[in-house]
Amino acid sequence: MRNRILLVLSAAIIASLGLSGCKDLFNALTDSAAPTGLSASDGDYANTIQVSWGAPSLSSDKWQGYEIQGYLVTWDGPTANPGMVYGTSCSIPIDPTHRAIKYTVTVETRFKPGSAILSGGSASDDGFALDTESLVWYDGGSNYTMAGTDRWYVTMLQKGFTYSFVFPSAAGTVDFYNYKTLDSAHSSAPAATSQSWTCNENGTGHKFYVHVTPGSPDLSFHASYGF
Repeated sequence: MRNRILLVLSAAIIASLGLSGCKDLFNALTDSAAPTGLSASDGDYANTIQVSWGAPSLSSDKWQGYEIQGYLVTWDGPTANPGMVYGTSCSIPIDPTHRAIKYTVTVETRFKPGSAILSGGSASDDGFALDTESLVWYDGGSNYTMAGTDRWYVTMLQKGFTYSFVFPSAAGTVDFYNYKTLDSAHSSAPAATSQSWTCNENGTGHKFYVHVTPGSPDLSFHASYGF
């Protein structure tokens, strides 16, 4: 009966957590030797996803005599998996065509050969690479010149303010995303020569990503705000 109660309580706690938190809790409840505190960077770097984790303690009787050989790192991205890593961090290179895409990185504890089992469990986290510039809102607005077909910006927005973009030469789109995520806050599709959004949320510390895509490459746009 006691074990059944514990399982019911554990299931209720797990249901209240997010996916990564659920995995950490499951590893703790099952005395897993999975990596701890796994973190994959969220838009902090333009060309890499930085991954770090902690070594399991192996302090229980279950893991007595086991030694860690390293960690097997895999991910669901387009290039080769990092493979075996012998520290507690690694860098996954991201080419420009695969930025702004969320990938799941999995790290598995591997024991030295000769152990009764080779895997001690795994942990996962999502991360992405993003190349950004700052977009600052000036009184009267400001012109921005961009190179290429699109550009990502980090900006501060205030709930209730209207933010406008004007493309003088060709219609474009402006998409807003919550900072440190790729969750959409607002999409301006279809393309138009003038786009605007009245911000209806505070975001993460009032920070947002803005993805600007003009109708033709290498164009400028005018960004302004009002209330």
